[in-house]
Amino acid sequence: PQPTPVPTPDPTKAPVTTSSPTEQTTSFPALVCPKDLTEIVTLDPSTVFNYAIVLTETGDNGIMCGRLQVQNHKGWVGFAISPNGFMIGSDAIIGEPSTKSVLKYDLNGKGANLVNVMDSAKQTLEGTSIIEDKGATIMTFTKRLVEPGEIAISPNGKNIFLYASGDDTTIGYHSRR
Repeated sequence: PQPTPVPTPDPTKAPVTTSSPTEQTTSFPALVCPKDLTEIVTLDPSTVFNYAIVLTETGDNGIMCGRLQVQNHKGWVGFAISPNGFMIGSDAIIGEPSTKSVLKYDLNGKGANLVNVMDSAKQTLEGTSIIEDKGATIMTFTKRLVEPGEIAISPNGKNIFLYASGDDTTIGYHSRR
């Protein structure tokens, strides 16, 4: 009997998203998010950010594996890398449970029309998920530390991160930040 051919995966397709906190292999060369994200930052009484930084063997780049969890919340959540501590000019990762999307955005201003989805070529996040579970909204993502045209995340230096969550299904004004 002839063996049945097995299709070769298309390397250009986006990885399958997952909402389980299991170890994930990424398309970033030889980098894997750990099963447990042991670095924890409590942002406010109901918001926690868990993360891990994984570097390449040469240390020239790496990934940030992140999970933003907001208790007693239903709505969108966002995490941003800022050059100066302000929203405007920052690069954001925003999860919308209503559309089950986690995408990168340019924060060009405070109006909803100035929060723009980055071009498809910059949508390089992996291992993304956004769920509402037991009264909490939980967003997970894996992001490269250094990407062309984006604010770099330093594995050893100072970084300014922002977060926000909105009580609506549409990205807009947010009292939590």
